[in-house]
Amino acid sequence: MKYCEKCGNKMADDSLFCSKCGRKVADAEITDKEEKTDENKAENAGKNRTDVQEEVQSNVRTQYPVPDSDNVPVQKKSGKLKGCAVIFIVFIIFCVIVGSCVANQSDSSKGSTSSNRTNTPQASYETEAEYKASCKSYDYDSIERRPADYAGKRAVFKCVVNQVIENGNTIMLRVGVPNSWDSWKIITERYDKEFRVTYTKKSSNEDRILEDDVIRIYGELNNTTTYETVLHAQRTIPDFKAKYIEIIGKTE
Repeated sequence: MKYCEKCGNKMADDSLFCSKCGRKVADAEITDKEEKTDENKAENAGKNRTDVQEEVQSNVRTQYPVPDSDNVPVQKKSGKLKGCAVIFIVFIIFCVIVGSCVANQSDSSKGSTSSNRTNTPQASYETEAEYKASCKSYDYDSIERRPADYAGKRAVFKCVVNQVIENGNTIMLRVGVPNSWDSWKIITERYDKEFRVTYTKKSSNEDRILEDDVIRIYGELNNTTTYETVLHAQRTIPDFKAKYIEIIGKTE
């Protein structure tokens, strides 16, 4: 309820003019009324907005229910257990791979060691009898014609000593190999088929080897050697390195 400012007549709240004197209601009152109306509208709108938000949230909760808080730790624990299991499996695989690599290296080292042991030549002692048994007889003419084919081969020859040169325990011999041991054959062939022989005594107590001795030599053929004759001519003959020498006797 409001009153007219001119005559004091009672007026309704929504009246624009006084019914007694006809005075227009002041603009301030109208403005206050409008403001109050706007405030009421805003208040109602705020209430309506709050209701709408609550309704939306309610719908969201209904469609997408929030999981029970009691289940959340269980899910986290389940995830942690799966992660630990994966790490454990990877660790086991890594250990298996490393173990196989170490085993392979150990086997290869053992194999190389055993092969080295197998391939390592064993020192063996060869007796004089064994050495002499391994020597073979060869034709002098074949050796003289193809000396390189016989180089390094063990051989044995019965021969006559044509010349002796001594230098301590080292001896150089020039020997002849006759085709026949008849006395006249020895005289004619002893200088035709010759070897140059080098020999080192096993001890200083060995018997000396003299010219015209008949000896048997055991050793290795060593290609050829060249020497100067008494007439200052160059002569090339097969070379022989003797390991054992047996003195048989003298020429007749």
